Amino acid sequence: QVFSFNYTSGIDNSEIYKLYLNFTLNLGGNESDFDNDGILDLLDTIIGNSDNIETSFSSLVMSVNSSTNLSVIYSDVLNVSFSDNSEKIFEFEHNFSESSIYLTSLTVKSETINNKSKLFLNGLILSGNKTKTVYLKLSGNYSKFYSLCLKDSKVISFDEISELCDGLNETFINSIPSSLNGYDISFTNSSNSTIKVSGLKHSGLSQMCTEKWIYSSSFSVCVSNSQFKIPFDENLCGTEHTKPSILTQSCGFIQTDDDNSGGGRSSYNYYENNVELNIENESSIETDNISNELNLSYNESSNFSNINNNNSEFLHTNDTLSFNGNIVNSDMNNKNKLVQSDNKQYQVYILAFLFFISFIIILKIILLKHKVVLIKEEKHKLKK
Repeated sequence: QVFSFNYTSGIDNSEIYKLYLNFTLNLGGNESDFDNDGILDLLDTIIGNSDNIETSFSSLVMSVNSSTNLSVIYSDVLNVSFSDNSEKIFEFEHNFSESSIYLTSLTVKSETINNKSKLFLNGLILSGNKTKTVYLKLSGNYSKFYSLCLKDSKVISFDEISELCDGLNETFINSIPSSLNGYDISFTNSSNSTIKVSGLKHSGLSQMCTEKWIYSSSFSVCVSNSQFKIPFDENLCGTEHTKPSILTQSCGFIQTDDDNSGGGRSSYNYYENNVELNIENESSIETDNISNELNLSYNESSNFSNINNNNSEFLHTNDTLSFNGNIVNSDMNNKNKLVQSDNKQYQVYILAFLFFISFIIILKIILLKHKVVLIKEEKHKLKK
């Protein structure tokens, strides 16, 4: 090293002197090489190796731009990927000029419980606004279980991913391929056995049951001028992320008098979804169709209120809907066109009949008492 300076003290004429020094510069740094890759940690862009990763994978390998040589000082933005037995687990873009990657703090784990795959990784600091892509190999019956729960927050255990995918920072993906909330989800092979998820900042994935909502093949009985179809999940997933609304349609009776029939004969026009069906006499009306309570054969109980008209297309299946519940506050758009059948006439007939029967019984009791009195009087006369 060469230093140049002016020295004037005690010298009349300023002259230039050269001073040659040998020295060692100590920056106070540690000259250690943690991963023994021949590169000091001060300069190393990848600290650690696969042995330092906490993982459940048997052969997790890191590569940079398809190279597995980690004993290199990398720079610029490069692709980094982790694979297990040549199958990608996750990948991302990293700017090695800005920061190093520390494998010593990385956790990558997967598990399969009840034929459903789960995966999470933690401890990876992405550069800038970069995101990562994660691959999940499905397990079990993935023709039924091909939905996902994404947990895009710090995850340190599988217990932090909820079973119903209704927790904080969780997103339910029902169908694949799909794009939602900045995430792109697709299959990577023709067998649809591996899912690719892009756009993750953090990484928690769980395989989920795929909801398959269908309606019964027919509407319920007529209740307060309304009929209903209740959706149910054919796959019995236990979640309701994509549950459709209840289907409704109009129904009811309008009584009309036929002046030409003689004898006051009545006709009843029955409506279903504003389609009029003529019923010539009241004997053909099934009283089960006029009820205050909806009774179907379903295996769960529910209460529904404030049900609005829905013009969705009706889905038809041969399955039988089963449900027990009370319908409250039905609001039908066409309600003003329907007239509910008047049952008071039948009530009057029934009351009159009951009154007549009661009168006959009371009359018989009175006659019986009178007869007893007469018999007693006859016996009394005979004694005298």
